[in-house]
Amino acid sequence: MELHLRVNRVSNIDVLTYPSFALPLFDVGDSWLVKRYGFCSGLRVNVYSNGYIVRHEDRRCLDYSSYVLGLWFDPWLYVREVSSVFKPIVLAFLELYPGFSLSVSPLDDVAIFTSIVLSRRTDYHVNSVRWLRSIIELYGDIARVAGVNPGELLVKVARSFHLALLPQLISCYLSVRGEALEGAGGARGLFRCNGVGPKTFYSYLLHVLLDTSYAPVDVNLEVFLNNMGFEGSRLKPVKRYCMVYNCSVCPLRGRCIEARLRGGLGRLTGWFQTVAYVHVKRFCRRRACSLCSLRGVCTRSYQLGPL
Repeated sequence: MELHLRVNRVSNIDVLTYPSFALPLFDVGDSWLVKRYGFCSGLRVNVYSNGYIVRHEDRRCLDYSSYVLGLWFDPWLYVREVSSVFKPIVLAFLELYPGFSLSVSPLDDVAIFTSIVLSRRTDYHVNSVRWLRSIIELYGDIARVAGVNPGELLVKVARSFHLALLPQLISCYLSVRGEALEGAGGARGLFRCNGVGPKTFYSYLLHVLLDTSYAPVDVNLEVFLNNMGFEGSRLKPVKRYCMVYNCSVCPLRGRCIEARLRGGLGRLTGWFQTVAYVHVKRFCRRRACSLCSLRGVCTRSYQLGPL
């Protein structure tokens, strides 16, 4: 028997899922979402003017929808942790993207890890989402890809280095998965996988372990920070240091962008990076400055000073 849950909180479901590494697991429309693959597949969400209606046969999946819909994280609870330098931007984000949170699916960790590694140095929405959906259709259980000849993926999915490396990466992930799921310390085992760097590591901490005090430093975040007028040294995370140190004790913490963002944003670091990703895609890369409500805190209006 199908069960349903009514939720009064609502946001734009297309915008909510757009930056999610779980996006390949969903079909998304203007006012609906269906989880096609993975844990709680068949979960359906309909959006109404005053909230969501969630449907599934399993009560546990109705509860799990809080992750998919971002209800598990309320950014307003952590605004007090934000430094004065970032506060104007955070408040502007909260006004511009009301109800926006982090859409995740932590119990699909193999799929999320795969989505993360397929997103490196390519267009996530054009390529990565399509590749992962094709892999799921072909093999069902993504873990099976660990035993697939890379040449098979290159023929059946796409000719890309992402697919050539994928069986080895999934095999390595499965070997360290137990410790990785235990927390940030255990997740450093991911660095033993050839090709895993800080961006993958911090993406995993945020999207699988749900540690919102971390965020991957991607090109869109860099574009946003430049547009906001941040100046000064901004060293990107260095793998050999991330493998050993927590940001709070890292010798590079005074210069590294990851550590400095964490110091200024606290538990809003991951949320901030995710909203910045959406904002750069919707406004900055389209040169839609005249339509952007953040222009009052943008470098085009005044400088925020050094990071």
